[in-house]
Amino acid sequence: MIKSIPHKQYAEIKALVPAVISYIRDRLGIVTREQQQSELEKILVKACEKFQVTPKAYLAMLMSSTKQSPLLEHLVSAVTVGETYFFRDKRQMQLLQQTLLPNLIQSKRQQNNLSLRIWSAGCASGEEIYTIAMLLAELLPDIEHWTLQLLGTDINETALKKAIAGVYTEWSMRSIAAHWQKKYFIQQDKHYYLQEHIRRAVTFNYLNLTESVYPSMLNGTNAQDLILCRNVLIYFDQVHIAEVMKKFSAALLTNAWLILGASDPVVIQHTPFIFHQEMGLVFSRGELPLPKLALQKDSVPLATRPAVSLPPRTRIKADKNATLVLLEQLVTAENWQAVLPLITEQGTELPVTLQAKYKAMALANMGKLTEALVLLTDTLALEPTNRDCHFLSALVLLELGDTKAAEFALRKTLFIDHQYVFAHYQLGLLLVRNKQWAQGLKSLHNALAITRQHESDLEVPGAKSMTYGSLVDTLTHEIDLYQSLGKKEDTHENAYK
Repeated sequence: MIKSIPHKQYAEIKALVPAVISYIRDRLGIVTREQQQSELEKILVKACEKFQVTPKAYLAMLMSSTKQSPLLEHLVSAVTVGETYFFRDKRQMQLLQQTLLPNLIQSKRQQNNLSLRIWSAGCASGEEIYTIAMLLAELLPDIEHWTLQLLGTDINETALKKAIAGVYTEWSMRSIAAHWQKKYFIQQDKHYYLQEHIRRAVTFNYLNLTESVYPSMLNGTNAQDLILCRNVLIYFDQVHIAEVMKKFSAALLTNAWLILGASDPVVIQHTPFIFHQEMGLVFSRGELPLPKLALQKDSVPLATRPAVSLPPRTRIKADKNATLVLLEQLVTAENWQAVLPLITEQGTELPVTLQAKYKAMALANMGKLTEALVLLTDTLALEPTNRDCHFLSALVLLELGDTKAAEFALRKTLFIDHQYVFAHYQLGLLLVRNKQWAQGLKSLHNALAITRQHESDLEVPGAKSMTYGSLVDTLTHEIDLYQSLGKKEDTHENAYK
């Protein structure tokens, strides 16, 4: 039995580093720089010791591992250690607190739309998105009237578990002012417990940014007002960076914001982003007024992504199939602004429920949740057994914060089609986040069992570029997250008593 790596095997470790570097790049999209290779050697030594295998055996096991294998999880945790803490980067925090968030809030009030959607992509252990939650608690005196969707995603499952638990050490608190610490944390010995209302304000999900499963209502990455992705893109190669930036642009509403970290490379061709130079790596999706900073004179307009244009009406005027094909193309391209006029002008021959489904998807992805819900409610009055409309209603209700009505809609969806995997998935997430651990995990296991009935390389209907294999991976990660957290929840809750 191997208890430690013999000295003579260090040469084997060094020899397999290039193969592991290629594996990490191909599997995760993460690039290992030359200066990181010595650190990777240490990671591999620890891995061989942890799993009690020779270097050669470790590489063979890694190459054949699934995404949920302990070997891959250990490697991901080691190579994606996020350096983060509360109120990190004082300049950007000042920008968020004094300008960007107040401007977003003011704009939403003017639109009579009291909702905000903010996503921390590559959130590590959650300090960044929790900082945003605290800022909003200060900036919104009427916060109880707002619908806030705060999302943190990461590929590192160990970090996500820490984020969901909301328990931190002095290291995470090293830049936080006494006001915030006293108001939003409970200190016990050397640990700091986030106040319950802040912890519950944020949702955390497993997500690999290099995969094509976002933006999507299914994982809450659509229709964002603000995305923060700070010092994450430094891990990726140029091809993956460009793809991620395109997906971020599709995930943002018009007149929304993207903030990158100071070290992140910028690849923004073929996107609608405008780069604001004096603000660091900050981008707007559209021309946004910034009266406090007066940055327009220094903003650099970039190439705009070409929109999917509508063919002349005469080409498809009486052809229902052609209209449907074009409609599905627009939905796939996420050109939501073009979906609505196409249905209005050329889709009247399509079934009413199909029109409603795509209209509701477009409205929801444009942030018009109430309009989407009204449309779905009216449609269900005409066709009460429409599975897709019930499920879309559930997603919209979740985003509006009405969890009871969302649960009812999900259960109606499953009554109509008990094999609908996404309804089981969303119901499971809803229940575990409401601390109904046993029921929630049962629903997630139901979703996993149904997913495993299909070939892994087949695409899941209704999910952009998601295969059954990738869904199995996501569900397995989510189940692992919540199984361990459910067991710890009682201990965590005692900290508040």
